[in-house]
Amino acid sequence: MPEVLSWKPEYSVHIAELDRQHQRLFRIIQELHRSITAGNGHSVIETAIARVVNYTIEHFATEENLMDECGYPGTAAHRLEHNVLTLEIGKLQKEHEAGDANAAAKLLDFLQQWQVAHILKTDMEYAAFMSAKAKV
Repeated sequence: MPEVLSWKPEYSVHIAELDRQHQRLFRIIQELHRSITAGNGHSVIETAIARVVNYTIEHFATEENLMDECGYPGTAAHRLEHNVLTLEIGKLQKEHEAGDANAAAKLLDFLQQWQVAHILKTDMEYAAFMSAKAKV
């Protein structure tokens, strides 16, 4: 299993709340990685997956609310990307719950690839627009 990714300064969107949430998401994904590599049981990994899923949904809501407040013109497209991710992680969560021994590793791999790509591309598209707004 590849090494888990860590937060790097180049992932900053220069909006303190969203950077904090992105950093926390990296930490939660690292916890999932530790659970998998330690060979923890199904229920421990299931709990770690649930934390990832729940926090991802919470983060998306915060991000989308800020986009709405700032009048960011790309909100609809960004929300669509969030919906696609939410469906995919929900699918992998269900596969794990159904006993698929590879689902947790697939979820981890998917999340790491998606998270970095999403932050560096899609989130950076709103970064300058939203960080220029006084209320962010």
